[in-house]
Amino acid sequence: MALPQQVPSWTPTQYREEVAKKAAHIPAFQLLDDFLNQPLRPAGASPTKITIVHFHDDRQPDFQRDVDQEKLQNHIQESTSTRLFIVENVGPDTIARLGGHFAVEPQFFLDHLDNANWFRSGDIEKHLPPLKSVQLASRFIRFRFISPRELLLNVPGSLASDRIESDFLSTRVPRVAGGFNPTERLGAVFAPIALPRRYISVWFDSSKDKSGWNTGIVLLDPPFRPQKTLGRCQNRSYRAFVPNTDFDTSYQTSFTNCLEQDDTLMNGGIPAPFVILRDLYRIIASEWVVVNTCFERELNTIEWCLEKEQPQLERLDKFLNGLFIIRRRLTLYDIFVQEQLSSCSIHGRKYWDRSSSPGETASVGAVIETLEADFKFVNDLVQRNRERITKNISLLTALIFVEESRVGITNGKKLEALTVAATIFLPFSVVSSVMNINGQFGPGQPKQWVFWSISIPFSLILLTLYMLFGRSRSRRPHT
Repeated sequence: MALPQQVPSWTPTQYREEVAKKAAHIPAFQLLDDFLNQPLRPAGASPTKITIVHFHDDRQPDFQRDVDQEKLQNHIQESTSTRLFIVENVGPDTIARLGGHFAVEPQFFLDHLDNANWFRSGDIEKHLPPLKSVQLASRFIRFRFISPRELLLNVPGSLASDRIESDFLSTRVPRVAGGFNPTERLGAVFAPIALPRRYISVWFDSSKDKSGWNTGIVLLDPPFRPQKTLGRCQNRSYRAFVPNTDFDTSYQTSFTNCLEQDDTLMNGGIPAPFVILRDLYRIIASEWVVVNTCFERELNTIEWCLEKEQPQLERLDKFLNGLFIIRRRLTLYDIFVQEQLSSCSIHGRKYWDRSSSPGETASVGAVIETLEADFKFVNDLVQRNRERITKNISLLTALIFVEESRVGITNGKKLEALTVAATIFLPFSVVSSVMNINGQFGPGQPKQWVFWSISIPFSLILLTLYMLFGRSRSRRPHT
């Protein structure tokens, strides 16, 4: 039985039941079904935070912060204004209430809960992308990006692991982070960096049958917190693009602050969905800039070490392995940036440029132009770093070959010296072995001089032949 698309008549219980029916036929929905039936969270767990923005035709929007989870159903039913629900750390009850009342496609919530490994594919079904035509016709979009944070480890001087788990109590959806340990250079030691995987999912009820929209939902991840036994993360470090920004805030707080300071929204009216999402796009672009700056610093460090130091073979191998890891990550990040750049040109989704307010088409065009410029800038940074990585890998490969050749030559000279020494002492040992018998040629016997008479001339003859051979080889013309 399909979920209704227009009439919001589903109770939270009915929505859960409908998801369970889907899970019985489509295994991928088992993740959402399990999430909706989670047990109660333990005391001390981070709660779901909800902000509701009410848009009006004739006045500024109203911001209703910290909506009580228990009273959410009343807020959903009592208001008839155009509303945007900004949800951080979404939980089962929130999904059931919003999904049931507004007939939200379960796929929207399923995509947000998805935690499939980005780099090591396992079950093919979990990694199948939707067709482009289906994706563009949908009412929702999901953004994937990275939010780099410096790590303050409990054990100073230790290294971050390749995979960093989030603290169980800090989030409903346990995201993971990649670990990145910057290369040291003379006089500089950099803190380890966590690269948390972030998801932002957006849904609007815009459709071809509407001139505007009535309801929007934005799902945001809470700040990433590693397990307490590991340490903690620093605050974000990207440049603020709006005044009065507190860097010790979540995405929900940052996005809400941006909306409150947006002059376009403060003039009143109901903007198009894509106009509302402008600052959300800019937050994502800002995080990508930090990612590229972290990798750019790493490339600068490696190039500086190659120029100022004389790294040994082991250190060169470490540089090369580090570049392989960065290249693997940037290749995937480039795909995400391209997706976000292409979504700017089509204003997010098919009907997200519609508004009931006059003159809004011009606003959408201006936002598209601005965001395309931002993500083209990010894309240029990604491509520049990828080119530098390719060049540095080629350089390091050549340097490793030269260093291995140098080590081989050094070892060859040592072996040559040992060979000469063995050649010199071989006659002595051979003759001594032959003559090491109890008799008149043995040590202290009258005819011991015979041993020396044979060994010394034999050794001199071999040494002379070796020197003549080396001299003739050095005089041989090179071709």
